[in-house]
Amino acid sequence: MNNSEQVMKIIGQLITQDSKDDNEKQWLKQHAPNPAIAEHINSLTTRDMNVIAAVNKSHRIYAKQLPELLHLSQPTISRAIKKLNERAVIKRYSTPQNTKDIILELTPSGLEIAKVQIKLRKQIQAKISAIMAELSKSEAEQFITTLTKIKNMDIFN
Repeated sequence: MNNSEQVMKIIGQLITQDSKDDNEKQWLKQHAPNPAIAEHINSLTTRDMNVIAAVNKSHRIYAKQLPELLHLSQPTISRAIKKLNERAVIKRYSTPQNTKDIILELTPSGLEIAKVQIKLRKQIQAKISAIMAELSKSEAEQFITTLTKIKNMDIFN
């Protein structure tokens, strides 16, 4: 197997790894503060978790900002918001000045999920930092450059 085939295989494994019940979700459930939050986490997709993280980061955010922020379509974001609202993870409301402007913020359950997410991100960051520390500065820069090129490659040209 040549280098490009190995890279494609590893990227495929990373994408496949992001399944409904992957390692990250298992970690989140294990570190949830209580069984109710663990059950919430179990019912959430990666997309849902990304919406929760974005809302948590802003504390309060206009729903119309999420598609661009998360690189998802408006209908996809709308479905996620509806689901998270129905599960009492996000609350949505409009401003008195413009009822079409939907503002989102996390409920107490949403905040608990976000706290566990932050712990997971710190855990992942520490592991990545340990791996990157094994590389020289130029190797790390080359690795990041290569990953960026792969992410940005144009498959049509």
